[in-house]
Amino acid sequence: MKILKRGDVMVLREIVAGKIKLYEEMMEREKNPEKKAVWHFVISDLKGELD
Repeated sequence: MKILKRGDVMVLREIVAGKIKLYEEMMEREKNPEKKAVWHFVISDLKGELD
């Protein structure tokens, strides 16, 4: 297993933050309430892993 350096963690956080932004945009465009709920769950899960 590779040990992550501080710089690696920063890059990973940037990637996750970018994905959250993308998913939020997709959730906004989604018309189906069931699919919207799934996007909300995915975004919440990702935000939970950031903290």
